[in-house]
Amino acid sequence: MKIVKEKIEIAELKEMAQNMHGNLVKAMVDIEKGVMAVDAPMHSDLLEFLINRELRNGFFGFSSTFEI
Repeated sequence: MKIVKEKIEIAELKEMAQNMHGNLVKAMVDIEKGVMAVDAPMHSDLLEFLINRELRNGFFGFSSTFEI
């Protein structure tokens, strides 16, 4: 799992997707702090990852697919 505070390259997301689900990467965003956790099997893992780092605000989870 990784915390993204600025930006992340599409190539890195594609690599994460291939390692996890083939063409799918999951993410959870703290919309109030503007940070995102990526690269876990489940959104709940990413939520816990953010909460454990005391980033406790409004969260939004999503998945994105990539053409490989």
